[in-house]
Amino acid sequence: MLSNQSRLPCPELRPYVRAYVQRQIMGPSIDVVQPMPASLETIIDLEFGNLPIVEYLNGAVLEAIRTSIVGQGTYRRLWYRLRGPVDSFGIFF
Repeated sequence: MLSNQSRLPCPELRPYVRAYVQRQIMGPSIDVVQPMPASLETIIDLEFGNLPIVEYLNGAVLEAIRTSIVGQGTYRRLWYRLRGPVDSFGIFF
C-alpha cells in the first residue's frame, strides 16, 4: 500500500514553507522506482523506514542516507528505488 499525505504549514510559515509531505509504503515485497526529475525546490527529506536505493544514470548505485537536503537541479540525474516498508517525511520550501 502506498500512501502520500500533505499538509500546509501554519500561516506564519507559508512565506517560507510550501508544504509538509509524509510518504508511507507498507509491505516488504513492494518495490517502487521513480525518477528524480529536475526541480526548482529545496526539500529536507527524513527517512524513518528502509533507506531508498539511489541509481545514478552513470550506473552507480548507492544507499541513501537518513537525512538529506535536496536542492535545485536542472536535469534528472538519478532514479529512486523504494522498498517497503518506507516511512519518509519531507519539508518543501
